[in-house]
Amino acid sequence: MLPLRPGKYTAMKEIYHILIQYQGSGAMLLLYAVALAVLLYNEKDRSVRILFGYMPLVIFIVFFIPPVYRIYSRLDGADTYYRLLWLIPMSVTIVYSIARCFAGRRLIFLAGACMVIILCGQFTYSNVHIVKAENRLHIPQAVISVCDTITNDTGGERAMAAMPSELVTFVRQYDTRILMPYGREMLMPAYVNYYNSVYAAMEQTQVIDLHRLVEAAREYSCGYIVLNASRSISGNYEREGLELVTDLGAYRVYRDSGR
Repeated sequence: MLPLRPGKYTAMKEIYHILIQYQGSGAMLLLYAVALAVLLYNEKDRSVRILFGYMPLVIFIVFFIPPVYRIYSRLDGADTYYRLLWLIPMSVTIVYSIARCFAGRRLIFLAGACMVIILCGQFTYSNVHIVKAENRLHIPQAVISVCDTITNDTGGERAMAAMPSELVTFVRQYDTRILMPYGREMLMPAYVNYYNSVYAAMEQTQVIDLHRLVEAAREYSCGYIVLNASRSISGNYEREGLELVTDLGAYRVYRDSGR
């Protein structure tokens, strides 16, 4: 067997690393492999074998082909390559295989299989990113307050506003009338070389230079600037033409009257 070329070997290592990260700390991939093997061995229905057996195998083969990985990485970045695995119906395959194995047999075995599934995963609500919803919209209340302040000040008209990065991903979910000079692309590793002057002035500095931020915001015709109250800021608001619309505690909304 010929040795792998360095480039191919590197790609395979990266693909394997992505697969391990996709699995997380549980053993769902191992459980899926067992379920897939059982399904391919026992299942007689040809359509089911194609849908739950052969098609996932083809996707797995494509996933491990280095040229596919390189092309995908150039088009969309390696950080999202794991999404190819979303095409594989892992959960459905596991449940279907269990149901087929224990159909017509004692429920104690089915209960045991369900326990294995639980032990191979993690409790969703123990994740640090799972927080109690502050309202029925499942959007941080601060975002709602900031957006309502701006739309009330404009009389419901569309407005361009420079927002702190932690609010950006939620604003468009709540009110499409509020536009922003940058979006979630600035928060994604794939866009690490992407430059935006407002983001640079707002986020990529220890102390916000008010003059620099205002000048950058005006390049994008921002009528409003929202600042996190916890950030250190240098400069004079009145001199820069900023008027305080409201102080929401955690955030302050300013209108740029000097544009």
